[in-house]
Amino acid sequence: MRRFAMKRGARSLPLLTAEQFHRISRAVSDNTRYDILRKVFASSGLTCGGAAEGLPISAATVSHHLRQLFDAGLVDCGPVSGFDADKLNAEFFPDGKWKVNLLCNLGYGDTSKLYPRNPRLNFEEAAVIL
Repeated sequence: MRRFAMKRGARSLPLLTAEQFHRISRAVSDNTRYDILRKVFASSGLTCGGAAEGLPISAATVSHHLRQLFDAGLVDCGPVSGFDADKLNAEFFPDGKWKVNLLCNLGYGDTSKLYPRNPRLNFEEAAVIL
C-alpha cells in the first residue's frame, strides 16, 4: 500500500493512504471547496451560512461541498442541539420569512475532546412491526 507524508519540518500529519490522498486532492481541487476550506481554517467556528457568505451558490450547493470536505476528512461538522430557536430567528431572520431548523458548526475538531456515543436501543427494543 502506498502512503504519502508531509516533508520533514512541516506540520506533523499522519501518513495518508493513496485513497485518502486522492479524496483530499479531489476535495481541494474545486475552487469553491478550496474557498470554503480557507474560511473554515481562518475562523474559530463557522456556520453553514458563514461558509456560503460571499459565494454565488445555493444552500444545497454549500451542503454538497461541505459533504465532500467532510468525506475527505478536512472538516468536522455536526448539528448543535439545545439552542434557542426563537432567539436565533429574532436575531437572524427578523422578517419571519425564514426559520432556523438546525444549527451546524464547522471546523476541524479536537478528537481528544470527543465523548463516546451513548448506547442506542436496537430495533427490536425500540419498535414493533404491526
